This record gives sequence, C-alpha cells and structure tokens, in this order.
Amino acid sequence: MLKSKKLYIIAGIIVLVIIGGTYFFTRKPKVEYTTAKAEIGNLVQTVSETGSVKTAKEIDLNFLANGKISKLLVEIGDKVTKDQILAELDYSNLLIQQKQSQANLDSSKANLAKVTNGATVQDIAINQATANQAHSAYLNSLVDQENTRKSTQESIAQAERNLSDLENGVGDTITTQKQAIAIAQTNYNNSKNTFEQSVNNKRDILLTQIEDKMSIARTALDAVNRLLTDQNLDDTFSVQDTIQGTLAKSNYDQAISLLSQANSSLAAAKNSKTDSNIALAVSDELSLLGKTLATLNYTFGGLEKTINSSVYTQSQLDSAKATISAQLTLINAAITTIQTGQQSYNDSILSLNTNLDSSRRSIEQAQAAYNASILSARNALTNARLSADQQMTSAKSRVDTNFNNWQVAKAQYEKIVASPRNEDIRLAQAQVMSSQAALESIKNQITNSVIKAPIDGQITKSNYEIGEEPNASKPVISLLTEDQYQIDVDISEADIIKVSLINPVSITFDAFGEEMKFIGDVIFIEPAQTVIQDVVYYKTTIGNIRTFASDVQLVLNSTSTESTAAATTTASSTASHNNLIKPGMTANTIITTASKENVLIVPNRSIIEKADKTKVVRVLQNQEPVEMPVIIGLKGDDGLTEIISGIKAGDEVVVSSKTSGK
Repeated sequence: MLKSKKLYIIAGIIVLVIIGGTYFFTRKPKVEYTTAKAEIGNLVQTVSETGSVKTAKEIDLNFLANGKISKLLVEIGDKVTKDQILAELDYSNLLIQQKQSQANLDSSKANLAKVTNGATVQDIAINQATANQAHSAYLNSLVDQENTRKSTQESIAQAERNLSDLENGVGDTITTQKQAIAIAQTNYNNSKNTFEQSVNNKRDILLTQIEDKMSIARTALDAVNRLLTDQNLDDTFSVQDTIQGTLAKSNYDQAISLLSQANSSLAAAKNSKTDSNIALAVSDELSLLGKTLATLNYTFGGLEKTINSSVYTQSQLDSAKATISAQLTLINAAITTIQTGQQSYNDSILSLNTNLDSSRRSIEQAQAAYNASILSARNALTNARLSADQQMTSAKSRVDTNFNNWQVAKAQYEKIVASPRNEDIRLAQAQVMSSQAALESIKNQITNSVIKAPIDGQITKSNYEIGEEPNASKPVISLLTEDQYQIDVDISEADIIKVSLINPVSITFDAFGEEMKFIGDVIFIEPAQTVIQDVVYYKTTIGNIRTFASDVQLVLNSTSTESTAAATTTASSTASHNNLIKPGMTANTIITTASKENVLIVPNRSIIEKADKTKVVRVLQNQEPVEMPVIIGLKGDDGLTEIISGIKAGDEVVVSSKTSGK
C-alpha cells in the first residue's frame, strides 16, 4: 500500500514538470510598442545654407520650358514689381493635358474609393457581361484561326531583301551622310587654318605696334628729360607753380621704370606668344603710355608756369611747349592704336573659338545623323523579322490572347464579388499617387512656361518677339534689381529640387548676431551645376532683403509650394539697418520651401515602405498592430510627415517595438 502511494506521488510530480515545461517553452514572448498619436498640425519644410553678400547685379530671366512666346507684357524701361507676370509661352496644350490629368486623378480616386468600399450590384453585372463577351471572343478566334495564315513567306523574303540592301550600303542615304561628315571635317580644318592665321597676324601686328609705340614713348621721355636736365631752366622751370615741376619729375622717373618693364614684357611676348604674355605686354605698354602722357601733361604745365630769362628766351620756351604738345598728340594716338590693336586681336580669338565650336557641332551633327541611319536600318530589320514571326503565329496568338482575356475577365469577376484585399487597396493608392504626380508635373510645366519678376526692378533687355522660340544662349528678359545687395548660396543637388523662385528666406548675419533678423526671397537659380570637392551644387541668389522684427515667422501657402511669403508681424524696412550690410558678409539663410496647415501628421519612423514601394503605418488596435496602407504628402522638418489618406486623427501609430524575454 505504501509502495503504491509513492508511485502516485512520483507520477504527479512528473505531470506537473511536463505541464510547467510545456507552458515555459510554448508561451509567446511579450512585445512592447512605442506609439504616437496621429495629430492635426502644421508642417514646414526648409533648406538651410550659409552664403555671402554680393553687390546686386542684373538678373537674366528665361523660361524653364520650351515653346513659342505668346505674350510679352513688358517693354524695356518698364518698372515691375515682385511676382508680376512678364512673359508667357503658348501652353494651351498643357491646359488640355492638365484637364486630362485632373480627370485621371479623379478617376483613380474614385477607383480607390471603389476598391475600399467594395463592388456594387451594377459593377458585378458589368463584370459578368465582360466575362461572357470575352468567352465569345475566344470561341470566335478558334473559328478564324485557319483564315489568317497568308503571305508570311513573302513578308519574310521582303524583309531579307531590305536587310541585304541596308547592310551592303545600297542607295544614297548612307553615302550622302558620309559625305556630310567629310564636308564638315573639311570645313572645320579650313576654319581652323584660316582663323588661326588671322589670330597670328593680329598678334604679330599688335606686337609690332607695341614695339613701335614704345619707341614713341621713349622719344617723348627723352624730350622731357632734355627739359628737366637743361641747366638754363634750373631757376625758372615751373617757378610759378612748383608742384607741376615736381609732378613732372616724379612721373618721369616712374615712366622710365615702366619703360624697362614694358620692354621686358615685350621681349617675353615675342619669345613665347602665349595669351598671358601678350596680355601682360599690352597692359605694361598701356601703363607706360599712360604714365608718359601724365609726364608730358605735367611737363607742359610746368612750362606754362615757367618765366623766360636771358639764358632761356621766350622763343626757346615756345619751342619747348610745341615739342611737348607734339609728343602729347603722338602719345594719345599711340594709346588709341594699342587699344585698337588689342581689341582686334581679342576679336580674332573670339572669331576663332566661335567658328571652331560651330564647325565641331556640324561634325557631331553629321556623325549623329549617320549613326541614326545605321540604327534605323538595324531596327527596321529587327521589326521585319518580328513582323514575319507575328504573321506566322498570329492565329495561335489571337487564340491564346482571347483565351487569356477570358480567364482574366472571369478572374476579375470572381475578384470583384470577393472582399477587397490590402494588395488591391495599395495598388489603387499607388495609382492615385501616380495620377497626382502626373498632374503636378503638368502644373509645373505650366509654371515653367511663365516668367514672373522675382523682385522689384526695371526691365533692361527684351530679346525676343511674340511667336519666336527662345533658346538658352540668350535670356528672354533682363531685370535690373533695385536692391543694393544680394546673397549667393550654394545648394546641394539633394536640396535644390525643393527650392523654387520667390521662396521666402529668413536671414541672419554673423556681423549682427541672431537678434537682428532679415527676410528675403529666392530670385535666381542658376541652371548650370557647380562642382565643389566632387559634390554638385547649384548657385542660388537671394534678393529683396529687408529688415524684420525678431519674432517673424515665414510660411508658404498652406495647400501648395507656391512661394508667397507671410509674416506674423509687420515688416520694418529700416534703411539704417540695411545700410549696415556690406559685401562679403557671412549670411545664414533658411529657405522655406513648402508648408501646410491643419494636416494629419505622424513621425517619419512610423512609416514603413514595402517592397512594392507602397507605404503603410501600423495602427495599434486592441494592443495589436494592424498595417494600414497610407498615401503620404509633404515631408517636413522635425521628423514629421503628412498623411493624405489611410488613417485618421487620434490613431495610435507604432513608432518602434521591442520584445521581452519569455
């Protein structure tokens, strides 16, 4: 009896151990979630950069789109205000596309609502009819299969003949384009020889002129030296105004020094006829002639203040004046000659570069045309073979296609009567986002077809007429800003896509401290890149700088990225503060690129991107996370993002999670 009792106790212990072990090893780990509430709030997106103050300059304005000008609303000399429309391209086609894109967006939104809400009775009936129609088309294609096998062999033979002609160069097309390349290359070589010879001739003439006019300067200085060293003039030269005599002597000494320098520069230019040596020789020659001219003027002035004497008569004095006057005429003429020769030389270099660039472009265009013809021939061959294959297999292809269409229609009918899937919802959301992007693209093209004044100013140039098509080499309109200063900043390629003209800018200067705040606007974005330490930047100009109170806040229109600045306090255009701004000062800028008010926002960390690029957030429901597909909007500062649809205000979204031990 005792032995049996012990066995019962041991068996009970074993059962308890098994139950405890099973619970320990099978219980699920506890997951703790960190959440945040989806809230209604304001979003601001900014770009911060440091730049420097520059003196204001003329702004060239171009369309960011291509097309013909339909409106020119200003003339040269007109004064314009910030945001005033100056010119427009013909964007009537874009307006049509905008309506189409808006219709597509409305359609995709309706489809999203349809997918989310499920199919109606009418939708089910339509899809049933579509499936029946697809089945009938499949049966008809089986009947028509034998009637479609015609003319395939002739199509293949014709394609092979065309291929043979193209590969063997039969015809005039390839020959003509090869000749075009040869002609373009010959024109390039002729232009190079002709204009290089012109440059050499102009350079040689310029060096000869420099040498000749240096001799004239030397003669003039010798004439001055004879007067300054004439002992008969020691007591009377410039006696009535000693400053003239003193200046004549000092300028003479400087001119002698410049003569030696100019002679050395000329020798170097003759020895090595580089652009820098030529430029230095011209510069030194003009400096010499200018100083010689000053020396002659002061010498003549000294003679005017000289009293004749028994050892230096009035007749001698008049003769000296005539000599100096004649040298003045020669030096003035020499300066004009050197300047003209320099301009002629520079013009010949410009002509050389311009003509060579044009000739190179002609070669590139001829080569591109030749390559295009070869590519077109090969594509035609490929298309011919594909066409022949399609003719041979078209009957079976139609049968297969109609069969697949029937299966798809049947599957679509079965799908529409079923409950909506998350995948379908995400696809519909992606279609909405795609339609929104297409609409925004059209709107952006329309915006790029309009030139607005980025700042108050006056029109200085208008280079085109209505009906003409502008090109990038010449601005449509040039605007002279009324600002005294502007700020240049370099914005990286990662941020430049956020920045637009007339974006408002908050500004502080290191020289004034953080307490004194200014406001400005983005008035120019240079289209060409600037590479700094292997990083691509775009130079951006900020203008319309004015003083603001310390509590100013810049925002954009709440529903778009249009650049309209608003301030919470009244602007104070304090002239005394603006006059403190100097060129070269360091400016700290914050560009407000976008803002929205009263939108649904969540932390960036709560948004998850799926493999198919759709976005979801996990909403905590009954302590369990449920993935909800969402459409996101503006990404703002402070790690927050706008949610357009998918969740509502007050939802607890999962930001992070951690798993505790068993």
